Amino acid sequence: MPLLDKLLIENSDKILIAFSGGKDSVVLLDILSKTINKEKIAIAHIDHEIRESSYKDALFSKEIAKKYKVKFFEKKLSLSNLKSNTEAIAREKRYQALYEIAKNNEYDKIATAHTKSDNIEQFFIKLYRGSSLNGLGGIKKEINIIIRPLLDFTSNDIKDYIKKHHLKHIEDETNKESIYLRNKIRNEILPELNIPNYDLNTHIINLMKQINKDNEYFNEILEKFVKKIYNFDNFLFFDNSLLLNQPDSIKSRFIHLILLRFFNTNSNYNKITDISNSISTVVKIQISKELNFYSDKNYTAFVSSNNSLLSIKDTEKIFNIIKDKISYFRNCNINELLINENIKLINFKNGDKFKKYNNKTIKLKDIFIDHKIPVFLRKSWPLLSLNEQIIAIPFIEKGNYYNPSNKK
Repeated sequence: MPLLDKLLIENSDKILIAFSGGKDSVVLLDILSKTINKEKIAIAHIDHEIRESSYKDALFSKEIAKKYKVKFFEKKLSLSNLKSNTEAIAREKRYQALYEIAKNNEYDKIATAHTKSDNIEQFFIKLYRGSSLNGLGGIKKEINIIIRPLLDFTSNDIKDYIKKHHLKHIEDETNKESIYLRNKIRNEILPELNIPNYDLNTHIINLMKQINKDNEYFNEILEKFVKKIYNFDNFLFFDNSLLLNQPDSIKSRFIHLILLRFFNTNSNYNKITDISNSISTVVKIQISKELNFYSDKNYTAFVSSNNSLLSIKDTEKIFNIIKDKISYFRNCNINELLINENIKLINFKNGDKFKKYNNKTIKLKDIFIDHKIPVFLRKSWPLLSLNEQIIAIPFIEKGNYYNPSNKK
């Protein structure tokens, strides 16, 4: 039987155990209670209230806490009304609750009872959902304050430990139902894939280790690219020269990193490939309801909301980044526009008109095109409006309102 990974725990650590009452979490509690001072251990039970009988799990968890003489925390999430994506939402809310409990009660680390068997199941879940190589590296032993000390244990190791130490636990009846992808993989697919004399599980774990080594190598490279991203509240962008002459493997991994790190969004291989192949072309790709990808010959952008008005300060920052690749009125910085209390900042809307310095009226869209303003910036670039008339585009062009010959 493998040993608990003690390298994840320092002597001073206070550990909050994510406790369901199932086999894995019971074993984790039992081993930790024999390894470190019980005063530094607590268990947190998160009741999703999805199953009618979930209250029994909470009662069992509370009794176990009394038995082991450790602190007990409980949080009810009331997720019974979820219509779809139940597993993903429940997982997100569960971790939020664990982080909150740990922070409020000064616990240094949160220990979850993920095992080697969970890791193999996760590999197939990612595979079925079209994950990139980066996502096939498996469950990490440590990320932020989350630690997984049982990741070298198989489900058989857990069963043997339960039997040897006569540990009580509860069974989630839904684990036997193949209504979720994980259960289908566990109950139907993996048993069919295992062939005598072929240790598939070991081969998958070794493959994940190889993938993780490759990921570490690539991530070192990608961090250099991340430093050259221009990141703002609702979007980020970078100069296309950043990826010029880079191999497809770097491009696709960089896209994946951006989606995951900055927008907490995952995407499949086909979508990432489409995005990677579209860099430096004029295109817009919808990644999700909340996120769009834009590209033109100069810049690539990921925009989570293109209707949010930029502040003047951020507009000036962006202008200084892109000014060498656009055309603009040389005397149009914000100080020369003489803003007063009657002038408002507004967003661009389709159909907006602009009276130029020479008194010629033109569509605002054409102004943006003429000045080569990237598409992803057009709806967020602030416009100066007076009496419902657009009188200037800060840093780009001022209109007839500022012409001394204009009779106001």
